[in-house]
Amino acid sequence: MPKQKEDWHLVPFETQEGLTEVWLHDDCWGANIHFVTNSPSHEAYCEWMCRVFKIKDNSIRNLENLNLHSGEMISIGYADGPGLKACIIKMPGEWKETSKNILTLAHESAHAAFKILSSKGIKHNEETEEAFCYLQESIARRLVEAMRKKVIPLKKISNKNTKKKGAMKNASNRPRIKKS
Repeated sequence: MPKQKEDWHLVPFETQEGLTEVWLHDDCWGANIHFVTNSPSHEAYCEWMCRVFKIKDNSIRNLENLNLHSGEMISIGYADGPGLKACIIKMPGEWKETSKNILTLAHESAHAAFKILSSKGIKHNEETEEAFCYLQESIARRLVEAMRKKVIPLKKISNKNTKKKGAMKNASNRPRIKKS
């Protein structure tokens, strides 16, 4: 159970599709990062993406290039203009804190850092390298720390709209922790 209401997003929770998700909002860059793992199937992952990002058509279900065997980072833009809505870091299989998984998470976090900073107009070069490295480290560290916490089962989650400051637009699909 989060210590403060603001920390609910740094707790792994079970989604209605059966995935485990951690949602991370980076206040410094205004970025949303979703870490998903433990997907029971390609279809469950696609259903999650359609629900969370309000994708109405079936195009996401036809993405055969979604890698089911190693990590990947997918960026979601806004339909009505430029900008980055969110980055998704997906890890296949059941999450275990192994060297391979941590290194894959670090690798995918680097892709997310590049996408986030480039969406803000920051080009990677010698002068901006530290910003990229710090953001990549921050994403990977916070996600690994979050996954060390106990996963909150679906039965303890409600989908009431959250109005917390810094929540992503259309946060009605973000869960709230039910008080026990």
